[in-house]
Amino acid sequence: MRAVRARSVGAVSNALGLVQVSLLVTRCGFSRTTDAYVVLFAFGQAVLAVWVQGIVYPARLAVGRDAGGWRRTQLMAAGAALLFQVVAAGILVLQGFPMGTVLPLALPLVVAQSAGAASAVLGVRHACAGRPALMAGLAAPANALACVALLASPQGAVAAQRMCWGLAVGNVTLLGLLTARSLGGGDANAPTATSPPLRGRCHWLIANATVGYAGGLLLQTAAAELPRGTATVYGIVTRVVGAAVGIGVNAALPALVHWSRDGAAEAHHLLGRVLRGAAPLLALLAAGAVLEPRYVRVAAAGAGWLALAAAAALVAQVTYAAGAFQAFRQPALITLPATAACVAVALREGAAWPLAVALIINATLTLLPLLAVNGWRAESRQAVALALVSATAAATPVPSWLLLVAAVTAVFAQLHRPPRSRLDDGDGARPALVPSGVAVG
Repeated sequence: MRAVRARSVGAVSNALGLVQVSLLVTRCGFSRTTDAYVVLFAFGQAVLAVWVQGIVYPARLAVGRDAGGWRRTQLMAAGAALLFQVVAAGILVLQGFPMGTVLPLALPLVVAQSAGAASAVLGVRHACAGRPALMAGLAAPANALACVALLASPQGAVAAQRMCWGLAVGNVTLLGLLTARSLGGGDANAPTATSPPLRGRCHWLIANATVGYAGGLLLQTAAAELPRGTATVYGIVTRVVGAAVGIGVNAALPALVHWSRDGAAEAHHLLGRVLRGAAPLLALLAAGAVLEPRYVRVAAAGAGWLALAAAAALVAQVTYAAGAFQAFRQPALITLPATAACVAVALREGAAWPLAVALIINATLTLLPLLAVNGWRAESRQAVALALVSATAAATPVPSWLLLVAAVTAVFAQLHRPPRSRLDDGDGARPALVPSGVAVG
């Protein structure tokens, strides 16, 4: 029931976010203002993605209990969000964006992102306790007020500025309500306990979270260097995929895997459904691309990246609970060089398809080590095959009809595949999860 509630809340929150982006494009078009907003927003989300969700959440989940120290973590998150927003504004100005375009957006976003990061820390605490609804709906008030601000605004840059102030008011209001109602609990100021399973084992987790988001910022910054509007389109696509992963995976998983429950079997079963669902999705998008061949690359890249990103988020949750942080060593070392290489090709060619290939490569490089540490070999083979098909179709002018035939063939192959047990990894072995109390890495 908690998973259903969290998915519902997450769906509303993400729907409001998509409406907000659509209204922004309607009011401002694909312009330097929207490009500046997308870049500023991406940098502001760095603290949420890297520090809160990428480090605090996994580390707290692996401890297996509430160790306190939440207020201090909130202050650190808010301060880091402010710093990242200032850095983003400076980068945009150095890239040639007018100060009059950047500053009116950056000022309200500093407030919005700092308050949002502080609220997210409280969401992490609830998610670790098996109550994911708060984390899933953190952005809903801000997105709602941003939509109202856009609807009440005229055409032009002033609409984006009012939208950013709507985000700020929404996040500050939510933080005030959470603090007033003491959702953080009475021991939020208690000293942080040191847990033996975590001592000396978070370095690869920190490195992977930092490198992963740095790669995303590199892609976003490169998109801003491509023809006008590319950064906005890139931001919309990443937001759609993020919303799908958030609703389908991240919103529900904390109800299955948390401090009091090891839901590895359910997560493994869901993983198989995610990977098998990529073929029907690819077939549907390819059918649309037959009618509009220009979008065949977008269809292939979108379907592959969505399935691989969802699978990586799912397996990461189980790996967090097990404390097997050494599985993040390979992504931390490889993903950033791979991203840099794709960005170099994109800037040289003046094309966006290398950015799509980079997203697929990064998701695959993150997923494979996590599957290996859990002993899920059959899913590793499926992920590699999906990545190869999607990346090839995104990078080369593959005819849309050929992509459709391949996807439909994969669907029929899955329909004739014999069923398997939820605890079977496809090779006759049970999932080899690393127990949370075993020191690794």
